[in-house]
Amino acid sequence: MAARLRAQVAACVREKRWASALQLLGAGCPDASAMRMAMLACARSVQWGRSLLVLERMQGARIPPTETAFVAAISACESCSRWQQALQLLHHAEMAGGHSSAALVSALAACGRAALWPTALRLLQRAGPRRTRRTRALPDARSSEAGSGERVEAEGHVTL
Repeated sequence: MAARLRAQVAACVREKRWASALQLLGAGCPDASAMRMAMLACARSVQWGRSLLVLERMQGARIPPTETAFVAAISACESCSRWQQALQLLHHAEMAGGHSSAALVSALAACGRAALWPTALRLLQRAGPRRTRRTRALPDARSSEAGSGERVEAEGHVTL
């Protein structure tokens, strides 16, 4: 039964039929995977509020939200320029056991949409060095020989 429900919800995700995905959740006994897929359908259809409702339902059903569930909800908020909610969800993901770089990137994108650069920088700083790596080599813009092929390593780090 659960596999069939997941398949039906997955079809709704592909077709961006968020309302049908939510109806299916109400008609059956969904598992974490089906709920996450319904959240994704909402996110892809710019229904951030409904995505958050599914996350709340997940928690109310004592189904621990997965990292991908948080990412889906944060992405839904980002796509609708709801940066405050995206940051709240990132905090909840941290409290639930940490967050992945995907959750952080989605929250950063929400800040970027709102031109909240200081907030984005604070998120990057808070993420710390455990999520950073050296940037790739870039063409040396300081070189007087354009196109010489010289490369320099960009200064600083990029957060993943």
